[in-house]
Amino acid sequence: MKEKLSTELLLKVISYLQPKEKRQGLLVCKDWYQPFLYGLYYEIQIETPQQLGLLFHTLIHNNTQVIPHGHYTKVIRLHKRITLRNNVLQERVIIPFTLFQKLPELCPNLEVLNFDTATWKFVAFDCKIARWKGIIKQLPTMASLGTSLPFLQCLGKGLTCLSIQSGMLLDVATHRRLFSIISLTPNLEHFSIVEDGGSYVPPATLSLALQDIELIHTMLPRLESLVITGDHIELSIADPSPDQLFLIDQVPTHFLKKLDWNTSLTPITWLHYIAHKYPYIKDLTISIFPSSPPLCQSETFFYIQLVARCKYLETISLASPSLCHWFNPSFFQTLSPTIHQVRPILHKENRIRFESELTLASEYRRLLTTLEIDQWRFDIPFSTTLGLLSLLPNLNHLELRFDSYNKQYSIESILQSCPLLTHLALEWGSLTIALPPGKIKYRLQTLELTYIAFDPTLFQYLGNQCKALSTLVLFKCKQSCQPENPSTHTVIELDMPDNAFDLIMINGVRLDYSNAGLYMHGISSYARLVSIQKQEGTLNQQWYRHTGYTSVHKRSPIVHCLDSKNTELVETYFEKRKRGPYKEKETVGLLSMEFGYIEIKCKSLKKFILDGDI
Repeated sequence: MKEKLSTELLLKVISYLQPKEKRQGLLVCKDWYQPFLYGLYYEIQIETPQQLGLLFHTLIHNNTQVIPHGHYTKVIRLHKRITLRNNVLQERVIIPFTLFQKLPELCPNLEVLNFDTATWKFVAFDCKIARWKGIIKQLPTMASLGTSLPFLQCLGKGLTCLSIQSGMLLDVATHRRLFSIISLTPNLEHFSIVEDGGSYVPPATLSLALQDIELIHTMLPRLESLVITGDHIELSIADPSPDQLFLIDQVPTHFLKKLDWNTSLTPITWLHYIAHKYPYIKDLTISIFPSSPPLCQSETFFYIQLVARCKYLETISLASPSLCHWFNPSFFQTLSPTIHQVRPILHKENRIRFESELTLASEYRRLLTTLEIDQWRFDIPFSTTLGLLSLLPNLNHLELRFDSYNKQYSIESILQSCPLLTHLALEWGSLTIALPPGKIKYRLQTLELTYIAFDPTLFQYLGNQCKALSTLVLFKCKQSCQPENPSTHTVIELDMPDNAFDLIMINGVRLDYSNAGLYMHGISSYARLVSIQKQEGTLNQQWYRHTGYTSVHKRSPIVHCLDSKNTELVETYFEKRKRGPYKEKETVGLLSMEFGYIEIKCKSLKKFILDGDI
């Protein structure tokens, strides 16, 4: 029993290691070879086509062993297209058809397969897929009924998790098409309808009615989670009559614990339905728009009825046309003791705009973990706002908005008032550093700055105080130059050598120096050149330049690595610029339109995007 327990603990520890560390464990820890082998192949994440090719080469090479390595694999996830602020951060990884055909043979015990929906265009059903029958539990999000139907007919009864794009249900008879899909997957526990977020062309709007929701519950009695999200999905409903509510109660939903409806149209009457239909729900996310309640009742009535009837709720995320519909004393006083988290759905215009709302948040401090605040609307000083925020012990996500660069505030004061923040987003203002780095280290993992003028020492401070920072987004920001320091007119330094970054995104960042044109005719103060120096691995300093886009939609910036000749030209040019005004009139080729650059020093960097289209 002791040996078994130690193996379980060892596997738990190994699950937290990176693939590189697991491979090292295979070579170094001979006594624990089997746990490291299992941990390495149990769940595989592919981020590049090169990694995909290497994986299949390894699986094929080891397929002749007594227990092939692929037999340990239960989960394979391929990198999907990722977008942020209308930029494509990384293109999807596509599985070639020949490799997809071999996958059931190489990984016969696979339970979860997840890849970008674009891969469905390059693969087809094969008789070998039947090897996964009764084994595989989750297939990738499906986009086309014609392509997906053979997979559902063969593997549908064994699936417990299914996600489909809204376009699959677009038909004259949406109800019938929905029936044809879920009738093949009777044992689903998790069902999602989502829209394609990576498409350049907005999808057509899908409209779902109460009858469609009832069909889902009738056909999927074991459902535990129902997700319907998308800006081009509508949930229409009329005011349920007593007879309709009686019929609704005939289809029980005792197993359903999670409901996530975040669509462009969800009338408030749905709250009445949810209150009657899902009495055992624990996790609720719903965006109400528009309100339009019956004349005899107010919006607040529906929210109070919801939390009064759903007595097992633990977390609730809400959005409404007006925050006061649910963010009021009556609502909070009705909450049951089981609820431990209440938050607004982000970026749904549910920001705190009045001091009274912030005061209310401080009164129910135990419940609130996420806040969006329009500080520029307040009559109270920012120090008072921070004082109220310091009362919220569980606040981990904060977004603050000011109205201009004229508002100065320090990032230390925010972190000191909210020491548990993991996500901080700031919009407008001048960010200063008032104190030298201290001994306190903060948990901040994600920082988003939009229209921010920042001090040149900002990132040095963050590198010292926020070692966990792994995502940094700079959008239309500027560095405040110091007249006595020529280097601040030339370089934006992200000096964070101890930070391992998953993402750094820089879009339209410039040097705040109004006399840029005095140095060279036609130059720009926006940074389109970046120097990246990683401390991990054998990579030397590399220079990159933003040169354009892959399409007219300007969502996929092209960043080219400079060759040795241009690298030498760049370094010579900027070394002279750092020491003082560079007034030479001769042509400098590549740099004839450049004024400054960004220098990144970090431990590691997985994804980097530079967008300089101004």
